[in-house]
Amino acid sequence: MTMTSLKSSVKRTLGPKNVAYLKFKASKFSLSKQYRWDKKKYYDNFSNVFSSDENQLNAKITFRAHQLEKGLSHRKFRAGFGKNPLTELSGFLKEYINKGYSKENKVYINALSCLKTYAEKHEKLGKQLPEHYTNNFKFIKNEIANCTSKIGGFEEVNIQQKLDNQKKDYKTLFENRFAIREYSDDPVDINRIKEVIAISMKTPSVCNRQSSRIRVITDEKLIEQALNIQAGFKGYKLPPCLLLITTDTSAFIETKERNQVYIDGGLFSMSILNGLEYVGLAACPLHTMFNIKDEISTRKVLNVPENENLIMYIAVGNFNQENLYCKSFRNDPESITTFL
Repeated sequence: MTMTSLKSSVKRTLGPKNVAYLKFKASKFSLSKQYRWDKKKYYDNFSNVFSSDENQLNAKITFRAHQLEKGLSHRKFRAGFGKNPLTELSGFLKEYINKGYSKENKVYINALSCLKTYAEKHEKLGKQLPEHYTNNFKFIKNEIANCTSKIGGFEEVNIQQKLDNQKKDYKTLFENRFAIREYSDDPVDINRIKEVIAISMKTPSVCNRQSSRIRVITDEKLIEQALNIQAGFKGYKLPPCLLLITTDTSAFIETKERNQVYIDGGLFSMSILNGLEYVGLAACPLHTMFNIKDEISTRKVLNVPENENLIMYIAVGNFNQENLYCKSFRNDPESITTFL
């Protein structure tokens, strides 16, 4: 008996309902196995507290340097800020140097640039540098002082530079989109948000299943509750509008599509961000990387059912006359590209 005939015989014996049930049970087992595989890969390679290869150190240094950029770009600058990120950045840079990694790396140069900008801003405002800066960076004091690169820190953009966004080509529009965290007091024109969503409907999705969903939140109380849980927007005035992007699990039909929810949701989110730039609205993407407690709380506050996966928030508002933003350096394309 061939394998094909054996399968046919089993189907006839069990009946279609029992065969469907066995397939369902097999898919649950398969999904568990695949998630265990995902867990192992992540656990073996993410930048945990004990990891210290070059890529992992690059990630840690970039993360802490960017925290400095956010503080430097705050309109209400707080002198001496950043004790924890400065202390951790110091340790990461010492480890980086001790392991002999290249000081020509943009990640390293960016850190020096951010640290120099930190010192210069205090000097410009007549503020004394805190001890957690002077003590932590004695070992590279001269390198910081002699750093000529300007890739780290903050920059300023005027609202006039955003008024003709709808006339710009894609490259110009894309390259000049920055995360803006502080907005004018003017309410957001919901018709512009609707235009952005309409544009973003063209976003590709697996087999055109269009799983992405979006909530447009303008209720101040809901925004406050949501961002209090999110905890990544502290120190800033509440945005007049908050978008929550999710994806619907029911749009997927195979266990191997378990991660497609985040791919489709990520693509849709980028379309929304580009669309907001196109219509001249300021925006900042905010993570929804929650523990179980915070996810449940968020779902309750915003009435998000379990079949929808939380992808990200986007804070939205109108530009101020002058807007500060993090420089957020980018690696060279050659450093991330492999030709086969």
